[in-house]
Amino acid sequence: DDTCWTKTQLDFLNVQEKADYKSDADCRKACRADFGCTHYKFDSKCEFFSARCDPSNSVCQNKNVEVNEKIPNCGERSTCIRLTENEHKFLAGDYCPVGDNGPLGPVFRKEGMTVQDTFYLTPYSDSRDSSQISCVGGWVIKQVNQQADFQ
Repeated sequence: DDTCWTKTQLDFLNVQEKADYKSDADCRKACRADFGCTHYKFDSKCEFFSARCDPSNSVCQNKNVEVNEKIPNCGERSTCIRLTENEHKFLAGDYCPVGDNGPLGPVFRKEGMTVQDTFYLTPYSDSRDSSQISCVGGWVIKQVNQQADFQ
């Protein structure tokens, strides 16, 4: 299955109740199969939401609804990650898969205008990264190191 789901709060013009689905799993499965379904919610009943709207508009009736958003064709080796960073804003942005780091998993790159502006997001490796930082598990953001990367 290549469908990912994320919880989000959005505003919608339309909501359609799907009475046939009595559980979150059934509701999600129905949304996954429905090409037109982009957002669903299950809270004792299954609802599909559509037509996002501006909450300041009076016709926008379904405001600030917590829904599950469908992300088709998604996978850890095919989908970009949006990283937000308040303290070091230059690190924020979209990191997209560019390679595989063996058993550690995928490597992501944020393309910059120059080599110095390009960053990589990779799983932390104690054997490779411990001389630079101390981190148990998690991820590391790196720049190209022209002296060491190709040795």
